[in-house]
Amino acid sequence: MKRGKHARHAKEADVTAMPDALRELGQDSVEPASPAAEPAGSHGAHAADSAADAALMNPVDVSAALAARRKRSGARVAALVMGALAGIVAVAYLAGAVAFWHWFPPGTTLGPLDVSLKSPDEAARIIDAGASRYTVKVTGGGFSYQADSALIGAQIDAAALVARMHERLNPFAWPMLLAKPHHDMSDLLTASYNASGLSDSVTKAVEAFNEKAQAPVSAQVAYDSATSSFQVRKERFGTALNVDAVLELVDHAIVSMQPVARITEGQLQAPAVSADDERVSSARDEANAMLRADVRVTIDGDEVARVNADKVAAWVSIDDDYQVSLDEDGLRSDMEAAFAPYNTVGTTRTYTRPDGRTFTVSGGVYGWSVDSDKAVEDVLAAVREGSATEVAVGFASKGAQPSVNGGPDWGDRYVDVDLGAQHATFYDGGRVIWESDIVSGEPDGVHYTPTGVWWTNRKASPTTLNGYEGDKKIYSTEVSYWMPFQGNAIGFHDAPWQAAFGGTRYRDGFGSHGCVNLPPAAARDLYAVLQEGDCVVVHG
Repeated sequence: MKRGKHARHAKEADVTAMPDALRELGQDSVEPASPAAEPAGSHGAHAADSAADAALMNPVDVSAALAARRKRSGARVAALVMGALAGIVAVAYLAGAVAFWHWFPPGTTLGPLDVSLKSPDEAARIIDAGASRYTVKVTGGGFSYQADSALIGAQIDAAALVARMHERLNPFAWPMLLAKPHHDMSDLLTASYNASGLSDSVTKAVEAFNEKAQAPVSAQVAYDSATSSFQVRKERFGTALNVDAVLELVDHAIVSMQPVARITEGQLQAPAVSADDERVSSARDEANAMLRADVRVTIDGDEVARVNADKVAAWVSIDDDYQVSLDEDGLRSDMEAAFAPYNTVGTTRTYTRPDGRTFTVSGGVYGWSVDSDKAVEDVLAAVREGSATEVAVGFASKGAQPSVNGGPDWGDRYVDVDLGAQHATFYDGGRVIWESDIVSGEPDGVHYTPTGVWWTNRKASPTTLNGYEGDKKIYSTEVSYWMPFQGNAIGFHDAPWQAAFGGTRYRDGFGSHGCVNLPPAAARDLYAVLQEGDCVVVHG
């Protein structure tokens, strides 16, 4: 019995020690038997022994506890490694920041100047040296100009520029700077220079170039015969340069120390007006509205002219301000050319008198005369309205008959005044109904009787004739019969002061002031048969 009791106590000791060993392994699930729970009887003691024996007999699983212990150990090692690496990286980062605080990163340029891996002092020296030997060449479009450092006098605040570069190229961002191969700092480069001297030089060069250059052409409105309409022609650039634009180009090149400034379209003189300008389209539409005109111009039903798009286009003009106008003088000239065959007033006409003698006469106011003023006014109105219509042309005056091939248009009733013979004859139907010798105007270049074909425009009996030289009245004479044919200045009248008529008296000092002097009886008889509107033909 003692042995068993000792054995039980040994077992109890082992079981009691087990939880501490398990706790070391991280296993707290096995608890020792509580002595207070043991019953007082031996049956309870045997039960306790049986439980302890069972506990000692069952194996304990410690693999999970070991795995957890290894995991915690690995994490501590990893943390130590990461900490070491972070320290290395931090040191390297700070070292890089320090390095790029003292040197610019690779690929750092200012215009033509390369300051890669240069210290601020070195970069400043490079910048100063670059400014001192800087030249700029302007080229393109046939223009070439070069200015050297002496003319330019470029100056740069290198220290301030380096400071701005550092602000831009943050040393603490050096990994990103290294990832980018190029760092163009040209926009920070600002040089001052001799603006006035350079401006004068560039201006002279551009003006000399422009003397032979082609100027730009603004958009135009022109007639297209293929479409019978006015069309817009686009503006065109020439080769002439804009002085201000070239100066701006040179300025930009210098302040950024660019060695070459290239001329582009931006430096050309621009056309003043482009095709999309509203003034251009308005002018085109206004001109095309007139082209819709289709005017038949007729005389006595016969078409003498046709005014259509092609004709109107020649009269339409559009000025530099895109104001549309109609050339009234051109229209009048064209219409008068069409009317010319119908006008005989003042033209040369050849006729044969009933006595068989043939004469040629020109001048005067008698004959056919188209009312061109009214006709032109009507055609102008039709063109401006763009209407299709007919303009029937009338006559301001008419002869007795048409002039055929330059023949007479006065018919067979007229007074023939033959200055050479100093004789006047009134024909009617081929018969002589009156005649008389005359004294005509003195042929001194001032008082001569004008030749031509005239109308008898009035009759007066009696009347007073007043003669003037300029504003000075030189005579005032009362006559019994007055029959003027050139205005109210030249005509037939009685001249009782003449001692004789005919012959050469008109050039022997007895000539009139231009009128046709008649014997009083002859004047009376002519006054009786002559009618207002009768034709008077005066020839030499």
